[in-house]
Amino acid sequence: MSSYLFSGGTILTLEEGQPIAEAVAVVDGKIAAVGDVATAWVALGKEFEAIPLAGRTLVPGFIDPHSHILWSAKTRGAPVVDIRALTVPTYSAVLAKIRRRVAVAEPGEHLLFYGLDPQLHPDMEVPTREFLDEIAPENPLGIQTSNSHALFMNSR
Repeated sequence: MSSYLFSGGTILTLEEGQPIAEAVAVVDGKIAAVGDVATAWVALGKEFEAIPLAGRTLVPGFIDPHSHILWSAKTRGAPVVDIRALTVPTYSAVLAKIRRRVAVAEPGEHLLFYGLDPQLHPDMEVPTREFLDEIAPENPLGIQTSNSHALFMNSR
């Protein structure tokens, strides 16, 4: 069968006007109706397979064609310092945040900053090893780009 009726649970739509629905009709792999069961039946026609949710929740499918799931998990939260443009909008502000963190670091403490973005930090200059040596002479320091394709490090 190529037609399905999902009902009997919570259906989250993520639509402002109708955040929850009673039923979803799917015909030939596409959503044909979202709403009450009667509306879904009209969209389905005579032949369909009923999929009882049995109290479970149905959510929209999300497709992420490119991600760095493990790296994302490793770069959110302490000890990694967030310098994404969302939280630190300019490169000069990024440098100020790095300097503040270095100022309170123990000598030898590893420091990692995540989120540098040449497109979203408009005043960005590529941080050289020598420049990072000046900023953190006593600490290993790394600055990871937001796309995880580059890591700038000092000599330590």
